[in-house]
Amino acid sequence: FLPLYLCGLVPGKYLDSNGYVVLFMPDHPNAGYKKTVFEHRFVMECKLGRYLTEEECVHHIDFNKSNNEPSNLMLFKNNSEHIKFHNKIKQNEQS
Repeated sequence: FLPLYLCGLVPGKYLDSNGYVVLFMPDHPNAGYKKTVFEHRFVMECKLGRYLTEEECVHHIDFNKSNNEPSNLMLFKNNSEHIKFHNKIKQNEQS
């Protein structure tokens, strides 16, 4: 269960080399070795009120990796489902 008081915190943040916003959150249970989490994953956790599993994948609807507004994020149960979604978008664009 995600402690909702964490959602109001404004931790240190930076943009990584791939264009994702990264948050310094040393106490987050899913923090990597640098004690960071991706902001889009944290925003989705706050939206859902729980921690994400490692398998779950967060998609940016507008493809802007730094737009982490809750309304711009979609959750997929795994990366395979996320890739299927992208492939469907590509098929629709080619039609």
